[in-house]
Amino acid sequence: MCCALAITSRILKGDQQQVDAYLSFLKSGGSKSPLELLQMANVDPLDDRLYQEAFEYFEKLLETFESIMLKGESL
Repeated sequence: MCCALAITSRILKGDQQQVDAYLSFLKSGGSKSPLELLQMANVDPLDDRLYQEAFEYFEKLLETFESIMLKGESL
């Protein structure tokens, strides 16, 4: 989940290198080990920074959700 959040966050920020890495990851299918495939997708589950990036993105999503919910309550 953290890898997916990090990839999504980077792509939505317009990181073309991440887009290219992710497309290579998808094209590779199951040809390598899960760790190698994720590293090919430009994410390293052994790197703590990945988790920090994913948690920051998730926090922003929660803030957006809360904002939407609060607007709905005021209607």
